[in-house]
Amino acid sequence: MNKLTDLLDKLNIKYLEKGADYIVCCTNPEHDDKHPSMRIDKLTGIYHCFSCGHKGDLLKEYGITINLVNVKSTRLLEKIRNLLRPGLDVPLGAVPFKTDFRGISGKLLEYYEAFTHPDYEDKIVFPLKDISGDVKVFIARHMYSNLTPKYVFYPANISPPLFPAKPVTIENSSIILVEGIFDALNLIDKGLQNAICAFGTKSLYKSHREKLEYLKIMGVEKIYIMFDGDKAGKEAAYELEEIINKTITTNKGFNINPLFEAEVIELPDGTDPGDLNKDDVMHIKRELYR
Repeated sequence: MNKLTDLLDKLNIKYLEKGADYIVCCTNPEHDDKHPSMRIDKLTGIYHCFSCGHKGDLLKEYGITINLVNVKSTRLLEKIRNLLRPGLDVPLGAVPFKTDFRGISGKLLEYYEAFTHPDYEDKIVFPLKDISGDVKVFIARHMYSNLTPKYVFYPANISPPLFPAKPVTIENSSIILVEGIFDALNLIDKGLQNAICAFGTKSLYKSHREKLEYLKIMGVEKIYIMFDGDKAGKEAAYELEEIINKTITTNKGFNINPLFEAEVIELPDGTDPGDLNKDDVMHIKRELYR
């Protein structure tokens, strides 16, 4: 018995199964949703319309309880299955995106296999590959709005690899770590081709060794951290710098030295790496590698 589908049937809400979600027309009475744009989590009933931003918890709204232990167990099994599968395929019907976007050349977007697709309405989508070249997850961004969340991962329960997994180049044995995918794309497009995206400020706090160690084999010795120039970005950058530079002492008294040297590149207040123009980027490059 599926409490959520029973409720959807009772409410006469038509749904389409899509991965970990059900896709339905938005239930917001103020949103005339002719193309289903609301996703409802199959297990929890939490919903979010990625067109108008309407969100909530459908099961809770109708007084239906769920077993959280079962939800966690199912999520764990899904994660294991996703780890075991070799990779995802770009969906049939995908149209390569070759147009300049947000100041980034269409040629670069095409190189990283950006695409649009009817299932990702009004979004530009990128396949995120691991070091072996397998697609582990897709990231999609609204093209015409800044609705929250601006970025959506499919499947939602996969930790994304760094982007790009293989830097275009490694400059003076270093990479530049940024928060978002368009931060990295902008820097690469403007001349800092050793930029890599971490997908968030805190994504490496507990797993920087696991996620970054393969870069050591590629010759990386130093990581420049260039997060957004707001208070949160600066605080996170300095915290990550401390984490990466820290020597770890095990419970048996052994010291594990840092894999890399880390240094923060602090941007002016309110400035993001994705906002920098070519002159800005080339100035940073000259200062770092003169």
